[in-house]
Amino acid sequence: MRLLIVTPKYPPQFGGAAYVFSLIAGHLIEKINVLVLTSSEKGFVNIENRNGVKVITLFPYFEKFYIKLLMLPLTFLLTFSFFLLNFRKFDVVETHTVGELCIFSQFFAKIFRKKLVKHVIDMGTPALLLKHPMAEKYICCGQTIANKFRRIGIDEERIEDIHLPIIRAAKEKETNNSKRRFAFIGEISKRKGVHDILSVMANVKDDFEMLFIGTGPLKETVEEISKSDKRLKYLGRLEHDKVIELLKTADALIHPTYSDVLPLSILEAMMLGNAIISTDIGEIKKTVGKSGIIIKPGDREALENAVIYLLKNDLTGMKAAAKENFEKYAEEDVYKRNLEVLEEAMKK
Repeated sequence: MRLLIVTPKYPPQFGGAAYVFSLIAGHLIEKINVLVLTSSEKGFVNIENRNGVKVITLFPYFEKFYIKLLMLPLTFLLTFSFFLLNFRKFDVVETHTVGELCIFSQFFAKIFRKKLVKHVIDMGTPALLLKHPMAEKYICCGQTIANKFRRIGIDEERIEDIHLPIIRAAKEKETNNSKRRFAFIGEISKRKGVHDILSVMANVKDDFEMLFIGTGPLKETVEEISKSDKRLKYLGRLEHDKVIELLKTADALIHPTYSDVLPLSILEAMMLGNAIISTDIGEIKKTVGKSGIIIKPGDREALENAVIYLLKNDLTGMKAAAKENFEKYAEEDVYKRNLEVLEEAMKK
């Protein structure tokens, strides 16, 4: 079997779709031939092969929406040209469901008679993009998305629920802080609830540390506020190893997202024994369980109360529950299951 993986942008950011797909590609290359088609993010030009996976960068990643619209005709032509020149090099296309490169690739996969697998890790994917074109298989990471598939009429035999891939930390947690350390990891945006964190932290008078790791539309806002409030620290985008080392020193992850299924940052934080504050979105509540506090999206009063609770109380129980819940989640052999789904798609 020869596989083409299509993902929105490269290099992979911690916890994002490209990160998930890079882990899958890096492990599947041991069993099958893997080619990755992607767009590079602005500022990154040296694209290296990862674990023997060949990465093709088709065009620059356009962050601004109006530039995406202006470049759509060129994006369409480039994607079509790639399939025209390379369709004999792969049998199956496994793709994310959002992003112009992924959307065009799905249609060209059908036109060039390739088996199509849609790997859906974004709860906000419109039903129209899920159903058209219809894929041989749909991979999701929880029953929240699986139920969405069922509601829009996707056959049960096409749906496969596979957990997200996890890189286990090599060392134990090393928390020895004189004050509580919180972390946010991911896209610095309203969609992820960063504006709610900033509002709440301004009201809390206790001493603590709040680390922001990532980049996004609210990056400059976080940077500016952190200049006046020294409890807040903006660290920008970091490599995965550095993120893990920082999580080892944290007490809790705060992720008040408005749109997610199950952020990898939550799983990684639980792996390292962090308490969790997050929202009742997707699979988060079920996975976090007693290892944290779950609130409604946008409920700043509840978020503030949760932060104060974590500042004032012993977190030993939550931290122990986090590790226990993570171990239950991580039992599945994600890469074996992914390969089995690809093999089933080939037979259809």
